[in-house]
Amino acid sequence: MSETTLIDTPDEFTARAIPLLKEYLEKLLTLKEQIRQLWIDYQTESPKYGTNKKIIFHAEYNNLSEKTKRIVPAVMQLNQQVSGMVDQGKVTPLMRAELQLRLAELESVVFDINSSLQTYRITK
Repeated sequence: MSETTLIDTPDEFTARAIPLLKEYLEKLLTLKEQIRQLWIDYQTESPKYGTNKKIIFHAEYNNLSEKTKRIVPAVMQLNQQVSGMVDQGKVTPLMRAELQLRLAELESVVFDINSSLQTYRITK
């Protein structure tokens, strides 16, 4: 039995891609904010973590870092697929412009998250 690869029309692809790009932009922005807020909490003298502040910070930081490592490759693969559709010219000029803007925005947030993870890392 042979496998059949399903291909969406450009309109179907765009109709599905735009909501996904929006959804994952929001998820990554939330993740970025969680990383930033963790750093703020760590830097303050808040009793939130108690005497185990550094251990808890490392555990939460590692969880956010691992989550990022799992999500980012899939997001970048989606970006490549959308970019390929845009490059092939199979979408209208307006759809191309919207997709290019959404791709740039998502890639920017991925860069920001990776930068934040490096900036806010504390060595043991």
